[in-house]
Amino acid sequence: MKTEDTIDFLLALVRFYRQKIDEGTLTGSEGGNYIKALVLLGLRDATLRTRHLEDMSNDPEIVNLPFDAKG
Repeated sequence: MKTEDTIDFLLALVRFYRQKIDEGTLTGSEGGNYIKALVLLGLRDATLRTRHLEDMSNDPEIVNLPFDAKG
């Protein structure tokens, strides 16, 4: 399964379980699956943000400030 397919699948699961929550028909095991899907999406988001921050911190342009930092 491709990454995009997995994310689409997780988003569909979250929407499905969210609808069941709104209807009041969510069971305990479905609630566990809902939480797991949310956790996986959150982990993916956190990983992407961390990678982005690492890429930014490794960029030499960030060190070259357009002003005198000693001031």
